[in-house]
Amino acid sequence: MLVENETILIIDYGSQYTQLIARKIREQNVYCIVHPYNKINYNFLNNKNLSGIILSGGPNSVKDKKSPKLDKKILLLKTPILGICYGLQLLCKEFNGKIGQSSSREYGHSLISHKNKSLLFRGVKKNSQVWMSHGDHISREPKEFVVTSFSNKNVISSIENKKKMIFGLQFHPEVYHSLDGKQILSNFLFNICNISSKFKLEDFLINKINELKNTLKNKKVICGLSGGVDSTVTSFLLHKAIKNNLFCIFVDHGLLRFNESNEVVLIFKKKFGKNFIQIDA
Repeated sequence: MLVENETILIIDYGSQYTQLIARKIREQNVYCIVHPYNKINYNFLNNKNLSGIILSGGPNSVKDKKSPKLDKKILLLKTPILGICYGLQLLCKEFNGKIGQSSSREYGHSLISHKNKSLLFRGVKKNSQVWMSHGDHISREPKEFVVTSFSNKNVISSIENKKKMIFGLQFHPEVYHSLDGKQILSNFLFNICNISSKFKLEDFLINKINELKNTLKNKKVICGLSGGVDSTVTSFLLHKAIKNNLFCIFVDHGLLRFNESNEVVLIFKKKFGKNFIQIDA
């Protein structure tokens, strides 16, 4: 069974790596969900009893008045927080640190060296290769925060407030270029958020199928099926739950790739039989 208080929330600020963060967390058998920064359902989050929050990177500058902001309600949830790149800079600004603008964007491999002991760097080499991708940087850490590492360009690459359980990384631990990134994320999940129950996809599928059974009961359901990942997974779960009460409709609108329509029909006609309906539009 899925344990409700074993959830990591990833707040997406538009980073190209957000889904990679989620993937790296799930690879460590930890359950996580992704919410856009401007569409956070706090009633939902309170019911989930979150174990931790990750603020993603993003393409904006925190110095821009129109850039995405940190919702202060996040801080009231009193769960460990890890800010990555733009997420770090949001935390720094919120706690009255100073953000500087680099004369040139730091992009690519970099080496970081530890300055102070940190739970986040347990088992991480003293000089570790990471991946940087930022224009802004921390020029002065907030009060009550300590700097835990510098890059080889003397840029602050991580800070933390252990008392508030707030941590920040200027680099991206989720990409494979950061050689100790997996260990850093593992430290956040298991040593800081204290995740104890491993999440298994099989358990999630069983729970979701049972949830659909209980919700839909004997109702008939129409599923718009394109052959893409989202609708295919949806139709698979629905079919497991309600069998022949599912009717999948595939609309060939003429904008699919060459022979893709035939492939979709061949696969799903075999799967759903007469409950698969093809429409030539």
